[in-house]
Amino acid sequence: MIQELQKVPARQKDPAIPLVITIGSIHGGTARNIIADTVTMKGTVRTMSEEVRALAHKRIRDLSVNLARAHGADAKVEITTGEPVLVNDTAMVDLIREAVKDVVGSEKVFSAEPWTAADDFAFYCEVKPSVYFRLGVGNRDKGIDSGLHQPDFVVDEDALPIGAAVLIRAAQRFLSGPDS
Repeated sequence: MIQELQKVPARQKDPAIPLVITIGSIHGGTARNIIADTVTMKGTVRTMSEEVRALAHKRIRDLSVNLARAHGADAKVEITTGEPVLVNDTAMVDLIREAVKDVVGSEKVFSAEPWTAADDFAFYCEVKPSVYFRLGVGNRDKGIDSGLHQPDFVVDEDALPIGAAVLIRAAQRFLSGPDS
């Protein structure tokens, strides 16, 4: 099942649009030498397109039901949609970019590659013009370089005042108008 699900991102959508299907939890059976009568798999679907997400959900349902049937079993698929695709507002991106330049200089500003993170901040983006930006809280010189959701993740707290200053400056620029 997992192998078949991994084919969906590779072969069944526009290759220019990212799609990640991850099965992160598998539970079944009661003993190592007894075939499980029920197995539960849980995972996540991440993409930057609602259309691709809908396609992935359909393919997960179809593959699960048909593969189980082919092996004389049944599959029940429950999909919780979760967070919507997060889309930054262009004007808000520009606002934050200018605020960062004001606070730490233009050499510290860069455009990060998009990634398929899931975050409830996306709900705000559906309602109000918003921007999800990365502050950069790692510091290799201090040995602070683990990724998010890693057991040894630590924030370089020296970055926090910079983040606060950027948000204050962005608020000042926003309240003062587009030419501030």
